[in-house]
Amino acid sequence: ILWVHEKYRKNGYGKNLLKALEDLAISKGARLFQVDTYDFQALDFYQKYGYTVFGTLENCPRPGNTRYYLSKTV
Repeated sequence: ILWVHEKYRKNGYGKNLLKALEDLAISKGARLFQVDTYDFQALDFYQKYGYTVFGTLENCPRPGNTRYYLSKTV
């Protein structure tokens, strides 16, 4: 789980954490990354860093919300 407190957002912490995790995984042979988020969370964040939506789950976790599944290949 990657989460940055609102107080620290827009300072590059999320970007740096995501990059560090990706770099570590790549060093171990990973080439495909998968994350999920909700419409009220970090969809734009992941898309900004190259993740694309491959699936959705409507009315999750409650009616009116959407859970997004994203992936990125390196």
